[in-house]
Amino acid sequence: MPLRLRLALFGVGVVALTLVIFGGLLYVLVSRSVNTNQDDALRTRAREAAASASLAPELPPRPPLAPADLRTSTDVFVELFDLRWTLIYTTAELNGLPPMPSARLLAEAPRVTEGTFDTNNGFRYFVLPFGDGYVVTGQSTRVPQSNLSGIVGFLIISGVPTLLAALAASWLVAGRALRP
Repeated sequence: MPLRLRLALFGVGVVALTLVIFGGLLYVLVSRSVNTNQDDALRTRAREAAASASLAPELPPRPPLAPADLRTSTDVFVELFDLRWTLIYTTAELNGLPPMPSARLLAEAPRVTEGTFDTNNGFRYFVLPFGDGYVVTGQSTRVPQSNLSGIVGFLIISGVPTLLAALAASWLVAGRALRP
């Protein structure tokens, strides 16, 4: 293998290693941020719903006006329960039924005042106790996964031209350096 090609491949290898390290660090940072952002959105939506529900005490159970289909929707949904976990209101349906938090979350909710999180059946839930019941907000776990997939796609798509440019630059520099 000619010396010029070896030098060019070495330059590309250094750039590739740098891209992999940078991409890995970026992925870790974004994955933490994405999950934190989802939790913040669920917490904020629950507090807003609890404030609204506190203004209208003794809500009678009623069907949702236009429930979101959670098989396709990635929006945050809201559910109101009384103290016995009887559904009062929901903004979403999953296979014709309102989504239910896990038994662990239902058992833990009465003991917390600031709310608690759980992931169950592909959804991230947040339960917040309020005056006469509980507010449950949730969102599909596909949302953070989709955001992370976009980041990985971007890193791969941008990495290919970067490596090609590094190869061309290393080839030219090696050629000039080896010129008699």
